[in-house]
Amino acid sequence: MALDFEIGLVPPQYMDAIFNRGSLELTYTLIKSKEPEIALELTRILGNNPICSRQFRADNIHQESFYVSLNSRQVRCVVEVLLAIINTPYDDTTLGMNVVAKSLIEEWMKLATAMMRELNTDE
Repeated sequence: MALDFEIGLVPPQYMDAIFNRGSLELTYTLIKSKEPEIALELTRILGNNPICSRQFRADNIHQESFYVSLNSRQVRCVVEVLLAIINTPYDDTTLGMNVVAKSLIEEWMKLATAMMRELNTDE
């Protein structure tokens, strides 16, 4: 789903579904071995047109933002993989993955919480 409009026009309840390119690429890297189908979906999302932003500079693709159109099951799977990485004992070779997973889990939990909140208001 490509969104060709200004990020300021995104309703507040959907802002948690806006992720930057870096977060999506790092998530892809961490989940691709455990959840290849969801990783492929993240690749598709990254292939969409980014959402326009006032701060966007064409020379810095890492400022690009994308609307994450995953369903609640897929978001849950992403959160579970990230939690598994965080909860796995780490050493010098896996410390980086653990740190990245800890930073990503906050964004994905915000999205999961927003999805649950939306379900509760629909009922």
